[in-house]
Amino acid sequence: MKRSLSFNLFQYILIIILLMGVVECIFIPSYFAYFWARQFAVQLIFVYLALGVLFLILKLQRLMIVSFLSSAAICIFLKFASNPLLIPESQVAGLPTFSVSLLNLSISEPEINDALNNLKILNPDVIALEEITPIWSDTITKLFTDSYPYKTLITNYNSMGMGFLSKYPIVKIDTFYFEEVPNLAVKIESQKLGKKVNIVGGRTELPYSSSTYKRLGNHLDFLAKKITDMGGNTIALGNFNVVTWSDEVVSFLTKTNMVDSRRGFMTTYPRAPFSLMTLPTDHIFITKDFKCVQFNNIISNLENHLGIHAIFQVNKTENE
Repeated sequence: MKRSLSFNLFQYILIIILLMGVVECIFIPSYFAYFWARQFAVQLIFVYLALGVLFLILKLQRLMIVSFLSSAAICIFLKFASNPLLIPESQVAGLPTFSVSLLNLSISEPEINDALNNLKILNPDVIALEEITPIWSDTITKLFTDSYPYKTLITNYNSMGMGFLSKYPIVKIDTFYFEEVPNLAVKIESQKLGKKVNIVGGRTELPYSSSTYKRLGNHLDFLAKKITDMGGNTIALGNFNVVTWSDEVVSFLTKTNMVDSRRGFMTTYPRAPFSLMTLPTDHIFITKDFKCVQFNNIISNLENHLGIHAIFQVNKTENE
């Protein structure tokens, strides 16, 4: 009898621990540990599923039910916090496309030849570059002058340099700062689309505490206000250092009425060992004037993540 009571108490303690994991992901307090834990919500789903199967084998019915329900609850949360369209929208034949590649030069430096070859193959209309130093600025200018005659670059010796290379005329450039962190916006006149496209590049600082997460959220709110003032036909991109389902990004997408180009959970290193543990933190968001018909990670031969690439078409449904 005493042994049975102890075992039941142990089960209830495990149930409380399992439910606390769900609370961390969905009803998140303002503590750094909880901010960090939410990043791994997708991985936590698989942990709960594995535990559910284990408890099923051990015939622990209460724990099995709680595990499976916890997994389902996080799935529902992610469905509403991420892009619900798991399959890319179909490309309409005859309708022009507009493509953008985002490349981090600091990450790409050890494998720069792979990065440049990927860009040549992808042949995007616009290349967005992060972490541009003065040395990189000269190199990039020489390499891409013929293919991308229009450019604007902010060079910096820290990680905040950025810029755009474009095949089409850049008719407006706007640089705005959030607490000394530069953000860059351009208006590009696309002859293919027959309209002007706003592209906004931003890079938030890596959060390491509750206060830096709050600062990151304020930075995205600052960008959201700028984008809202610009109007439609807008693409926002950059390494925001948080996942799509984070409170900060969900708030940003709600305020700007934008959607994520990425579908579902696409790991940053799709073919690398333990790829499920990697987190997608670089993003390309679009207003609903566009639809994303293709999204790819830019990967080196050594399976390292170099950037992302997306192709868009005008969303006829939104423009009718």
